[in-house]
Amino acid sequence: MVEPRDILRCQRVCRDWSQAFSNPEILYPALKYFFPRAREARELRDEGRARGAKENLCSESSISYDWRRVFTLVSSRYHFLGLGKPYTIQKLSQLSFDERTYYCPVSPWQEHESFAPAGPRYLFDHAFWSYKDGLLAFLEEEQRSITVLDVATGTRAIAPFDLLDRVIRNIRLNEKLLIVEWAEIESFHQLNANEPVHRHFATSFEVLQEENVQLAATCQTLELAFRNEWKMHFLGLPLSDRDRFFSDHTNTHYAIYIWQPNRSMYTGSEIESLAVWDVSHPSKYHPSTDASGRLEPGDHKINGPHVVHRFNFHDLDHFGILQKDSPLLMSFHIDDAADNIYWYENEYMRPTNAFNLGHGEWRSRTVTIPLAIGAVNSRYNDIRLPPYAGNCSLDASRHRDIPKESVLGVMETADEEADVTYSVLRTNISGPFNTTLVKIHLLGNTVDLEEKFSNQVSYKGKLAGDERFLIGENDRQEIVILHFNAMENKGNGPT
Repeated sequence: MVEPRDILRCQRVCRDWSQAFSNPEILYPALKYFFPRAREARELRDEGRARGAKENLCSESSISYDWRRVFTLVSSRYHFLGLGKPYTIQKLSQLSFDERTYYCPVSPWQEHESFAPAGPRYLFDHAFWSYKDGLLAFLEEEQRSITVLDVATGTRAIAPFDLLDRVIRNIRLNEKLLIVEWAEIESFHQLNANEPVHRHFATSFEVLQEENVQLAATCQTLELAFRNEWKMHFLGLPLSDRDRFFSDHTNTHYAIYIWQPNRSMYTGSEIESLAVWDVSHPSKYHPSTDASGRLEPGDHKINGPHVVHRFNFHDLDHFGILQKDSPLLMSFHIDDAADNIYWYENEYMRPTNAFNLGHGEWRSRTVTIPLAIGAVNSRYNDIRLPPYAGNCSLDASRHRDIPKESVLGVMETADEEADVTYSVLRTNISGPFNTTLVKIHLLGNTVDLEEKFSNQVSYKGKLAGDERFLIGENDRQEIVILHFNAMENKGNGPT
């Protein structure tokens, strides 16, 4: 089989060679052989199955794809991935807070059971952006808005959400549903003499996307439409570094875990709860504009966002997932059918020899909580999760077995179908000389992203993307997109 780079070279020899080596009968087998899991190869296989075995996928009469363009696109992409460098770099400026625009991320755990007692601890700042399935949601400086960007095509849409006098706690995009978690700037009541309470809300927007049916589909239009809004907590929460909440959502359901410190002088435990909402029904009602609740429609608790499962302190104790003052939580997720919640914990196991503090091991546990009928399932995993590294590490799609004495994993994001994974790692050496690394795993190999590009995307310890591009954030509060497709020039030119 002729190597992809040789095919591309032969296309440049002369007109006859260009025509010969642009023949689909050559390019399609090469694409399947060298890049079987590339998105274009997968789409071609799906197209072939749809057309049936009797029809030749490569015939001009049966398909109108630009084979040369597709093959060049895929070959160049994997060429730059293999080099550990992008073809172009795109930078997006994020909205800075001012006197009427505020950020207040959920405070990370300062102490976590996954921390090794003798090792360094890294807590990365929160990243106010979210990526899923080719779409990036972020707070855009130019438009001063919450914007959703189709990364491959550059198409943008602005959420109809007023940022003024609101405190943004988090934004998350999943399954074509954008959720903004926010609080009112003015306190609603006092928890005690020193701590005001702010009403917290979650506002959701549907991502309406029309796509081209041709190969490597591109977005034609992009629009954000308000779906509904609900109170995250019936009383509200202080904007403090002690009250924490973590959440996840699908297109139809929203789950939130709330942890609050015990403020009583007489009772001894933290306040913990877990709730699951059905957010599938559109509703025009905005509880944020109706403090008294008098304008709430009579059927809103059924035909609007409503709680379908609520678990209190005793329920969580029964499930074995109370965090108390020794948090183990790494992440939790609700599945697409809203049948189960998967709760992931991680703990550093100290060595039996008390004088050998540097050679312990990490032990992870998964608890499956059924939301219908079934028993809670708790199991310890063979794969060691990396230590907790801040709230963005909760977004990791999966982790390899990467905690080691000299290098600690921070998070990973994976394009499962293409088998391309990006990892953030941190050297674990005593002293001030530790560095952050980014590695690319593809086609059975591991490649280091060049240091100058690694520094551009690893500042917040959060990565996202797929085989076409890698997304991260730098120390100037810019979202940086490393494009590996040589034919898509959306950045500052070839690197």
